[in-house]
Amino acid sequence: MRLVSGKLVIVLTALALLGAACGSSNETESTPDAGVVASDPPATDPPATDPPVTDPPATDPPTTDPPTTDPPEPEPDPLLELARRVVGSWTGEWNNTTFGSTGPISGDIVLDEEAMELTITTDVGGNVFGAADPDPELLVLPIRAGDHTGSSPTFGDWTLSIDETGGFSMVAINLPALPGATFTLEGALSDTGIDATYVVDFGSGEPAVGVVTITKS
Repeated sequence: MRLVSGKLVIVLTALALLGAACGSSNETESTPDAGVVASDPPATDPPATDPPVTDPPATDPPTTDPPTTDPPEPEPDPLLELARRVVGSWTGEWNNTTFGSTGPISGDIVLDEEAMELTITTDVGGNVFGAADPDPELLVLPIRAGDHTGSSPTFGDWTLSIDETGGFSMVAINLPALPGATFTLEGALSDTGIDATYVVDFGSGEPAVGVVTITKS
């Protein structure tokens, strides 16, 4: 009995070990095979994405200086241009068409551009205003439009007006040789000559009229 019982115990123990090794057919879970190595799931890269688009920082436009320009040339002074053309020596004559008297005229014109003045030397010959031949006279005339005034041993107190085209008029009163008379001269000055007409108003009776013609020599 002891031998049989010992063999029985050995057989039962072997069956228990075999069942433990193979597992029961009634179990719902199984132990993983010790010979299989568990592996991590394959690594996957995240989907590629474009970097966010950012606007460049706002910058002020570059400051540029305006192009430098030369100042405009000043407009030429018409009277100064005329004065430049009349500089030189002049000769001519006057004729009193009322009384038939006549006489020579000569002169020189010098320009001072810095002072803007004309210096005019004149010599009117013959019996001017019925008197003796007068001495030469010197006149300094500013270069500007409008009225100019002065006094002369021959013409008394005078007013001269000249415009930018060279047109002029002169009125003289208090004539030394003709008390109470008035002398009026009107004409045009160019770079080649002077053509003018004059009237001597005696204050009573018929006036005397005449012409003046002078050319640049």
